[in-house]
Amino acid sequence: MDIREIPASVSPDPPEPAKPGEFQTVTLGRQRTTEEVKRADQARDPVFRASNGARFEAALQLTDAGAQASFKIFAEVGGATKIISDLRVFPIEPQALHWLDKNALAHGFDRYPLENVT
Repeated sequence: MDIREIPASVSPDPPEPAKPGEFQTVTLGRQRTTEEVKRADQARDPVFRASNGARFEAALQLTDAGAQASFKIFAEVGGATKIISDLRVFPIEPQALHWLDKNALAHGFDRYPLENVT
């Protein structure tokens, strides 16, 4: 597993929502379920920030559908581990890496372990 340094050119602005044709955790055209709303609120929880001891791990896999990027953020809370995660598929690898970088920066990480899945 490599450690990825986030390039200085990546803006710390929050990641953009998925565009049509990309994998999305929320389906357009319908109301979000209670579970989806809960997950979105959980992602903003400050325990998932680097400054609070959270861990960010990412994986990248090149598939027939495109570059599949995923991440998990682990946070220790009251003796238990809380986890949030997301997964998207992009047409090309640089877009997938950029999405991972933006998510890492949004949670206060300037580098993270990146597993290249073969």
